[in-house]
Amino acid sequence: MNSDETTVTSTTRVVRPFKVIAIVLIAICIVVMILVLGNSTWITATGFYQGLWQECYNGSRVLASTAAPAVVAATQSPSKIVCHPSPSSAWIAACQAMVILALLLTIVSFVLAVVALCKGKLYANFYKLGGILLFLAAVFMLVSLAVFPAMSIKEPVVIGRENWLLAWGYGLGWGAFLLQVAAGILLLFAPDRQEIYYSEKTYYQ
Repeated sequence: MNSDETTVTSTTRVVRPFKVIAIVLIAICIVVMILVLGNSTWITATGFYQGLWQECYNGSRVLASTAAPAVVAATQSPSKIVCHPSPSSAWIAACQAMVILALLLTIVSFVLAVVALCKGKLYANFYKLGGILLFLAAVFMLVSLAVFPAMSIKEPVVIGRENWLLAWGYGLGWGAFLLQVAAGILLLFAPDRQEIYYSEKTYYQ
């Protein structure tokens, strides 16, 4: 071969648009779930709001009792909201664990989908595995979203909390659930008949 000849290497790669959309949805879902875990506004009422890790209120907490209700924590000023750790209830711990597990499964699914996208057909099964993990994460989210308001009704209440509402933090949880389901469907069932091709060329002198 003469020294002035040029060698051209051409590489063709395939990008599956539905899988790319799924990866974007999973990335958004991870951010949303971090916000779900970190905020304290799953439910709100007058002078009160509560999340997975904290409950914040002004005034007093009233403990439910078959005899007479006892009043505790009455030292706070009614005009000042003070945050406290969530009550050590088994159902709250279960909700915390399920949301954390759902986040971890979503992160693993994201990694699997990215690897499959970068490595090509040899790792195509990673899409299916990621989709299964997303549906499992969605189940954990759904259970926690159902249990939290149902059990909150039965908890000892803060004065004025009787008429509470579901808040934006709880809504974000439903948003994460829908993103998990949508991304899982795309990873498992999207046909990807339309593929985007692009070529890379490497020149050697």
